[in-house]
Amino acid sequence: MNGLVISDIAARLSGNKLMGLRILIDWEPFRSLLGNLDRSGRGPKGYCLLGLLRALILQAWHHLSDLELEEALKVRLDFIVFTELEEAPDETTICRFRNLLIN
Repeated sequence: MNGLVISDIAARLSGNKLMGLRILIDWEPFRSLLGNLDRSGRGPKGYCLLGLLRALILQAWHHLSDLELEEALKVRLDFIVFTELEEAPDETTICRFRNLLIN
């Protein structure tokens, strides 16, 4: 992120509603519920499952398509900090993750 880290961006967004929710919600129980899902151990390191879950929550709250969510995760600082995803997943990854959750 060109020298900026999520904590620096979060400090800039201290009055943002998403930053308040990020702190208010205890995310750790969700981490254990997600487990490993589909990690086979092969291929490149996957995205943080908790970050992907947070992305799906944002998608629902903002009525975004998978492509719109992908774009928002690239440009919206509050989305980047809320999800803690430094690299935006593509729309296919978003769709696959959602399908894993519902199956």
